[in-house]
Amino acid sequence: MKIRPSALAGAVALLALAVPAQAATYYFTFSGDFDASFELDSNPSAALYGSDFTYSTSMYGYFRLRNFTVTSNGVTSTNGDILFYPASAAGGVRVALGSTLLFSLLAIDLFTGPTSNPTIKLGEFNFTTQKLPFSTQPQPTNTKLVISATRPVSAVPEPAGWAMLIAGFTLIGAAARGRRVRTAITYG
Repeated sequence: MKIRPSALAGAVALLALAVPAQAATYYFTFSGDFDASFELDSNPSAALYGSDFTYSTSMYGYFRLRNFTVTSNGVTSTNGDILFYPASAAGGVRVALGSTLLFSLLAIDLFTGPTSNPTIKLGEFNFTTQKLPFSTQPQPTNTKLVISATRPVSAVPEPAGWAMLIAGFTLIGAAARGRRVRTAITYG
């Protein structure tokens, strides 16, 4: 079986158009006493977020993301400040818009691994304890957090998708055109 140069070139073009897999995006939704939502990569790090990602490796370490888009009570803000506490610091998450604290929920560890390279946990978490600003004692709350993996669906195909579709039809057409069946009829 011969491989045609045009088919080989088409296959190479399709491989060149292939898009590498990306890390999962997780969608955070808070409901109950607090209403907020934001999106975050499943493995946040300085490599992904640059100087907006900071962390502490002390015993009560944390990792923090700044300048995030956060929606709270129907208002969207781009100066979200999100801080995750590890189990060694009672676990939990603190969400603020700029210098204004929205909430600080405690007692549930939401990630695994070191604070320098955490992996966010998926699932549904029910918080019953919160830390209020300027208060030394934790207070009760009834807040549910759902962390789910989302795959944004685009209504319009991307140009790379169109290019792959056209290249695929071209290869199929070239392969079909190249197969000419010759039949010989003999009378005996």
